[in-house]
Amino acid sequence: MRFKLDEEVYEITQAKNEDLNKVLELLVNAASWLKTKRTKQWSYYLTDLDGNTEEVLRSIENEATYLVEKEGQPVSTLALENNPSEWDVDLWGEEDQDDVMYLHRLVVHRSHAGKGLGAVLLDWVEKGAQEAGKKSSALIASRVTKD
Repeated sequence: MRFKLDEEVYEITQAKNEDLNKVLELLVNAASWLKTKRTKQWSYYLTDLDGNTEEVLRSIENEATYLVEKEGQPVSTLALENNPSEWDVDLWGEEDQDDVMYLHRLVVHRSHAGKGLGAVLLDWVEKGAQEAGKKSSALIASRVTKD
């Protein structure tokens, strides 16, 4: 899907196995920035990237990870899971799992922060959840910035 934001064209595609490094680079970029904000959120992407690669690869193979590119360059990624992880169940409970889409690892590269890309992607997720017949989407995040 292509969309325009402030006259810039972005494209959302389902990530493929060959996109793994692009997705990981975006996650490391976000984790590095979060570290400057004195939070440990996603610090495992800095301290144990190899140990966390399998989860990201599994999400790509399950066709749940998306990549957002501008002029062929990765600027954002997110994962939309139809089935809850153990962590999701602990956080949201076991009720109505079939009616929920779970959003994980929404990242906007710092070079595109503050442009509203995150908000556009959240709208896209909500619309996709509705089109898939889901009653809601569960956002898994800690809000650290405006984007």
